[in-house]
Amino acid sequence: MDHASEQRRVKVHELLAEGTSAKLQRFRTSDALDVLKRAYDLATKEPKLPRPIPQLAAYRYAQLRLRSNPQDEEELKKIDELFAYAARATSLNAFTGYRLSIASGECRRSMRSF
Repeated sequence: MDHASEQRRVKVHELLAEGTSAKLQRFRTSDALDVLKRAYDLATKEPKLPRPIPQLAAYRYAQLRLRSNPQDEEELKKIDELFAYAARATSLNAFTGYRLSIASGECRRSMRSF
Protein backbone atom coordinates (compact mmCIF):
# COMPACT_ATOMS: atom_id res chain seq x y z
CA MET A 1 0.00 0.00 0.00
CA ASP A 2 1.44 3.37 -0.97
CA HIS A 3 1.84 6.23 1.51
CA ALA A 4 -1.30 8.11 0.43
CA SER A 5 -3.44 4.97 0.68
CA GLU A 6 -1.99 4.20 4.10
CA GLN A 7 -2.90 7.71 5.26
CA ARG A 8 -6.46 7.21 3.97
CA ARG A 9 -6.66 3.84 5.74
CA VAL A 10 -5.61 5.43 9.02
CA LYS A 11 -8.15 8.26 8.55
CA VAL A 12 -10.95 5.76 7.78
CA HIS A 13 -10.04 3.84 10.92
CA GLU A 14 -10.17 7.06 12.97
CA LEU A 15 -13.55 8.04 11.46
CA LEU A 16 -15.00 4.59 12.13
CA ALA A 17 -13.89 4.82 15.76
CA GLU A 18 -15.28 8.36 16.08
CA GLY A 19 -18.60 7.39 14.46
CA THR A 20 -18.96 4.30 16.62
CA SER A 21 -18.25 6.34 19.73
CA ALA A 22 -20.75 9.04 18.71
CA LYS A 23 -23.53 6.53 18.02
CA LEU A 24 -23.29 5.35 21.63
CA GLN A 25 -23.90 8.84 22.99
CA ARG A 26 -27.38 10.19 23.46
CA PHE A 27 -28.53 12.63 20.77
CA ARG A 28 -25.42 12.07 18.62
CA THR A 29 -26.92 9.74 16.00
CA SER A 30 -26.95 12.45 13.35
CA ASP A 31 -23.30 13.26 14.05
CA ALA A 32 -22.43 9.56 13.91
CA LEU A 33 -24.20 9.17 10.56
CA ASP A 34 -22.22 12.08 9.11
CA VAL A 35 -18.91 10.69 10.35
CA LEU A 36 -19.65 7.15 9.15
CA LYS A 37 -20.67 8.47 5.72
CA ARG A 38 -17.35 10.31 5.51
CA ALA A 39 -15.53 7.09 6.40
CA TYR A 40 -17.46 5.17 3.73
CA ASP A 41 -16.86 7.85 1.08
CA LEU A 42 -13.15 7.99 1.87
CA ALA A 43 -12.76 4.20 1.87
CA THR A 44 -14.56 3.75 -1.45
CA LYS A 45 -13.14 6.64 -3.45
CA GLU A 46 -10.81 5.59 -6.25
CA PRO A 47 -8.50 3.94 -5.83
CA LYS A 48 -10.49 2.00 -3.25
CA LEU A 49 -8.73 0.81 -0.17
CA PRO A 50 -8.12 -2.96 0.07
CA ARG A 51 -10.70 -5.32 1.52
CA PRO A 52 -12.21 -5.39 4.08
CA ILE A 53 -11.81 -1.68 4.85
CA PRO A 54 -14.46 -0.31 2.41
CA GLN A 55 -16.83 -3.14 3.27
CA LEU A 56 -16.47 -2.52 6.99
CA ALA A 57 -17.18 1.18 6.45
CA ALA A 58 -20.26 0.28 4.37
CA TYR A 59 -21.48 -2.10 7.08
CA ARG A 60 -21.10 0.41 9.92
CA TYR A 61 -22.82 3.14 7.90
CA ALA A 62 -25.66 0.84 6.78
CA GLN A 63 -26.24 -0.53 10.26
CA LEU A 64 -26.69 2.90 11.79
CA ARG A 65 -28.88 4.09 8.90
CA LEU A 66 -31.10 1.05 9.42
CA ARG A 67 -31.33 1.69 13.15
CA SER A 68 -32.24 5.34 12.49
CA ASN A 69 -35.77 4.58 11.29
CA PRO A 70 -35.60 4.64 7.48
CA GLN A 71 -38.44 6.74 6.12
CA ASP A 72 -39.22 5.07 2.80
CA GLU A 73 -38.57 2.21 0.41
CA GLU A 74 -35.86 4.12 -1.44
CA GLU A 75 -33.85 4.57 1.74
CA LEU A 76 -34.23 0.87 2.53
CA LYS A 77 -32.93 0.02 -0.95
CA LYS A 78 -29.86 2.19 -0.40
CA ILE A 79 -29.23 0.56 2.97
CA ASP A 80 -29.59 -2.88 1.40
CA GLU A 81 -27.06 -1.91 -1.29
CA LEU A 82 -24.60 -0.95 1.45
CA PHE A 83 -25.12 -4.29 3.21
CA ALA A 84 -24.71 -6.12 -0.12
CA TYR A 85 -21.42 -4.30 -0.68
CA ALA A 86 -20.30 -5.13 2.88
CA ALA A 87 -21.10 -8.80 2.36
CA ARG A 88 -18.50 -8.95 -0.43
CA ALA A 89 -15.85 -9.20 2.25
CA THR A 90 -15.89 -12.81 3.35
CA SER A 91 -15.11 -11.76 6.90
CA LEU A 92 -18.41 -9.83 7.03
CA ASN A 93 -20.72 -12.52 5.62
CA ALA A 94 -22.14 -13.09 9.08
CA PHE A 95 -23.99 -9.77 8.79
CA THR A 96 -26.25 -10.77 5.91
CA GLY A 97 -29.11 -11.15 8.39
CA TYR A 98 -29.77 -7.44 8.04
CA ARG A 99 -30.41 -7.94 4.33
CA LEU A 100 -32.88 -10.72 5.11
CA SER A 101 -34.72 -8.40 7.47
CA ILE A 102 -35.02 -5.75 4.76
CA ALA A 103 -36.02 -8.23 2.06
CA SER A 104 -38.63 -9.94 4.22
CA GLY A 105 -40.46 -6.69 4.77
CA GLU A 106 -39.83 -6.70 8.50
CA CYS A 107 -38.39 -3.18 8.30
CA ARG A 108 -41.24 -1.94 6.13
CA ARG A 109 -43.79 -3.28 8.61
CA SER A 110 -42.05 -1.58 11.51
CA MET A 111 -41.94 1.70 9.54
CA ARG A 112 -45.72 1.63 9.19
CA SER A 113 -46.17 1.45 12.95
CA PHE A 114 -44.68 4.93 13.45
